[in-house]
Amino acid sequence: MKYFVATSILVDLFAAREPFVKASVEDLSNVKSKNWVLYVSDHSIVTLNCRTARYFGNLETRKKTAILLNQVELVAANKSILFAATSNQFKDYEDAVQFQCTITITAINGIIKRKKKLNTPRFQFLHRKKGFLK
Repeated sequence: MKYFVATSILVDLFAAREPFVKASVEDLSNVKSKNWVLYVSDHSIVTLNCRTARYFGNLETRKKTAILLNQVELVAANKSILFAATSNQFKDYEDAVQFQCTITITAINGIIKRKKKLNTPRFQFLHRKKGFLK
């Protein structure tokens, strides 16, 4: 199974952001035990570093980034992806870029993101069969 991981999930893990971190750790451990392949955009990695380095310092953040990079596959947010994101259905540009990255992955099964209600710390699996991905 192949899933794209949203930036918000990565920030929850890096920053141990409550109330989401416990559920994020549990869910990612479950995903890892199933040997699913996880994808993130290079844009997410840079955003993650910008958001967390000010709290943890550059060295600690880079150590965490190296660990993450060993566990995921990267999708490059190239010019065509960034351009396509300017005109897709998402109001938030970061979400638009992540979606455009996701649809470039062959045989992707879905996206792992937090549920819309911010107080709901469980992942939302959006599957191709439900019509979210075309």
